[in-house]
Amino acid sequence: TTDEDVYVALMELSHEQGGQKKVFFSRYDLIRRLGWPMNAKHYERLESSLRKLAAVRIEAKNAYVDRHSGRLVDVGMSI
Repeated sequence: TTDEDVYVALMELSHEQGGQKKVFFSRYDLIRRLGWPMNAKHYERLESSLRKLAAVRIEAKNAYVDRHSGRLVDVGMSI
């Protein structure tokens, strides 16, 4: 659940920043948002979650129909 909590905090930041492709934040701000104590253990925990989330790739098969060709399109994105 730690990684999920970090992801939700990042989505919150993304929303606050207008849904931009790049989200700017500090580790301090994320830890504060998560309600975690400010100590080395939680900074390491955050770093671990960010590394795992950076490796996540989401793919959707047949996500939508291309308007011009009429074909189904697959899409993918990384967090």
